[in-house]
Amino acid sequence: MPGCPHCPHCHPHGLTRVKLRVLRRLAEGQDTAEIARHLRITRQAVKNHLSGIYRVLGVSCAVEAILEAERRGIVAFPDALPGVITLPPFERWMLGQMATGRTYREIARRCGKSESTVKNYGQCVLKALGVHSRCAAVVLGRRYGYL
Repeated sequence: MPGCPHCPHCHPHGLTRVKLRVLRRLAEGQDTAEIARHLRITRQAVKNHLSGIYRVLGVSCAVEAILEAERRGIVAFPDALPGVITLPPFERWMLGQMATGRTYREIARRCGKSESTVKNYGQCVLKALGVHSRCAAVVLGRRYGYL
């Protein structure tokens, strides 16, 4: 029956309504706790929905899910915001690496710096963008035109 709430084949892109809501909130930069609070479900339920989203989109992390969802037209980012935030070149590069879903260890290997140095740069990116997660940094980086 079309439109049934629990049947993925009834929904665009193979995602249930709740999974779409979780994905959209994730794309807005919300973390698991915020999504759970807004949707009035448990954090574990959000994590379960995220696992299902990753499976359907064929990705392994939140950043990849957001970018794949944008590519498929499931979520859309607004045009770039006015340039209020300025990131130095290496931090912009770091943001791009974060957007690929690479770990700090993998990024450190790519740039020849220590993992702790890379983590510090990552924290500088988060602080400059005023966010608390890599996923939110990538979302905001897209909105500011850095990615």
